[in-house]
Amino acid sequence: GKELFDLAFLNEGSALATVGAPGGAVPNGVRAMSAVQGAVGVWDFLQPHHQALVASMSFPGDERGARSVLFSPRYQSLYVGAKSGDLCVFDLRMMKLRKQAVRAHEGNIRTMALHPTERILVTGSSDGGIKIWNVPEMKVAHDWKNVHSRHIFVGSSNGIFSHPVSTLSVMNVKFASHNELYTCGADGHVHRVELS
Repeated sequence: GKELFDLAFLNEGSALATVGAPGGAVPNGVRAMSAVQGAVGVWDFLQPHHQALVASMSFPGDERGARSVLFSPRYQSLYVGAKSGDLCVFDLRMMKLRKQAVRAHEGNIRTMALHPTERILVTGSSDGGIKIWNVPEMKVAHDWKNVHSRHIFVGSSNGIFSHPVSTLSVMNVKFASHNELYTCGADGHVHRVELS
């Protein structure tokens, strides 16, 4: 099977969402009749194994797959960060794509955090940038570029890294409180951001 990159539990129950490559893997122990066809799978583990996959959703340009997923109980929505840099919002009541921000980031959206009020979404990307989005409008409120700087790996001429390899990536974003956000990146730094 193909890779799964992230999961989110839905409504503190037996359901969860997974993201990865289209036609992706089935979670271990689940013998579904078919693998996920789109980049997003919704699973209910109270169902018999062969019926656990209850929805498979896709979005235009999902052939590269998705990297991150986050669930909003307030809006009954899934926020999906694509490898293409797109940000997608799926309505779980209708099981369909509600909104898509094409090229929301230059790199793949590796991580997301939802504010405790669920009115703010933060995305972090492999391009090193962080964006703050107003929810549910999905309008960018703040855009910080290169929050985490480029890190270059240089290896031996006969090793894995025969040419310099660089990373520029936000690895994680987390809310510590209603007005405090932390980020960490491939550059080895942690940043604290105060929101007003």
